[in-house]
Amino acid sequence: MALIKIAFIFALIVFFIRLKWNLGLVMLIGALFIGILFSMPAEMIGKSIVAGLIDTTTIHLILALAMIMVLENVLRKTENLQRMVNSLKGLVNDHRIVMAVMPAVIGLLPSIGGARFSAPFVEETSKGMNLSPAKKSFINYWFRHPWEFTIPLYPGIILASGISHIPLKSIILAQMPFSLAVIIGGIIFGLRGIKDEAPLAEEIRAKEHLLPFILSLLPVIAIFFFVLIIGLDISLSMAIVIIALFIIYRYNIKDIITALKESISINYLLMVVGIMIFKTTLDKSGALPALSETFSSSGLPLGIILFTLPFIVGILTGITVAFVGVTFPLIYLMLQENGFSIGLMAFAFAGGYIGVLLSPVHMCLVLTKEYFKAEWTGIYKLIAIPSLIVFIAAVVRLWIG
Repeated sequence: MALIKIAFIFALIVFFIRLKWNLGLVMLIGALFIGILFSMPAEMIGKSIVAGLIDTTTIHLILALAMIMVLENVLRKTENLQRMVNSLKGLVNDHRIVMAVMPAVIGLLPSIGGARFSAPFVEETSKGMNLSPAKKSFINYWFRHPWEFTIPLYPGIILASGISHIPLKSIILAQMPFSLAVIIGGIIFGLRGIKDEAPLAEEIRAKEHLLPFILSLLPVIAIFFFVLIIGLDISLSMAIVIIALFIIYRYNIKDIITALKESISINYLLMVVGIMIFKTTLDKSGALPALSETFSSSGLPLGIILFTLPFIVGILTGITVAFVGVTFPLIYLMLQENGFSIGLMAFAFAGGYIGVLLSPVHMCLVLTKEYFKAEWTGIYKLIAIPSLIVFIAAVVRLWIG
């Protein structure tokens, strides 16, 4: 019975997400249904909502996401990203590499539908190469998306860290093979066989662009340094970088206030609140021990459950934070009873993200397809096998432990 109730709640959540409702509101509705279906007293439901709202993890996630939004705004408004792209054009003498690196560099900064920004660069670089719309779509889409496994600017892994209580550094290190698998799959099935007829860049021109490229990457490099080497909190790391950028670009008080107003999305922060309330209510409902017992007695291997649940939510929503927020509270508590490991959590994340990559409602995929006027069939033929490579990498990571 617990499985049927949870399945109904998941179906309800996915239904509302497909209707484009705010994810925070959807997760709050899900929390209320958990309380009702599992016979929680109204007072306990209220206490669960308050507990999820004031939880230190919730506050930490809100701060981290707010910092991400401000940083993206500053880098965009100061044309730092544009300088990065322009210097890369002068630095690399192989246009096939430029085609791949452009979306990858732009993908270092999270933004919904950001593949639309890199699409014109791919189109311009591919002139004279006689590439099909599907091939250009694949290159633009695929090479934008290796980073969500490992970049601490993306909210998915930050949320996964908060829910699972695994340090962000450990998640990044555990999932690095997945990012590498995305890149390798893209090179083999996206760039192999393309002839580069572009003229070589002169050596002196390349040297002129190297320093601007490195300088434009410094904010991202600094965040990696603070998080991975020094071990600072992600919010503090980004705050340091943002303050440094304010000083370097001579922001006055008015400029800072404008940046905060333009960048911070209340709806996005409410999404985090809703997810954490859902997690807390799920914890306190008593549903998960019963559900874990149901799965344990079902005979299904744990690996299949860990992969399938996030994969389904990922492919239906096309949103990383959706599959993490919806399935990871359940997965975390299941693993608490069946033997917890970072490898298992990484495997679950890979399953969800493969679903996101294959999702026909993924905003980047939809916008890329429309820009290049490609057919769904052609795109999916190119995406399928590289996705399998990511799956194989996930299985190997699971086997390693």
